[in-house]
Amino acid sequence: MAADDKPDYVTMDVNMPGMSGFETAQLMLARDPDIRIVMLTANIQESSRQVAASLRLNFVAKPVTEASLTLALNFYWPPNDGPYRGWSRTL
Repeated sequence: MAADDKPDYVTMDVNMPGMSGFETAQLMLARDPDIRIVMLTANIQESSRQVAASLRLNFVAKPVTEASLTLALNFYWPPNDGPYRGWSRTL
């Protein structure tokens, strides 16, 4: 699906059936290095954080809180940029 649609922003988990989120992210980034990917996951091991950092992914631990969701959304749309300018101040 992503190969056909070429998304700008993706949110996924590390643990997915068939292929890990990291493997999926690598494939997506190979096709489009500008895509922004946020990993929302309960897999908060340091090794997972290091892989996320090496792939330039934003890593948000579950359970998702208002603060962690704000970080994820700011990764997609910086507070003073894009269609949601200033939204993070109202969360």
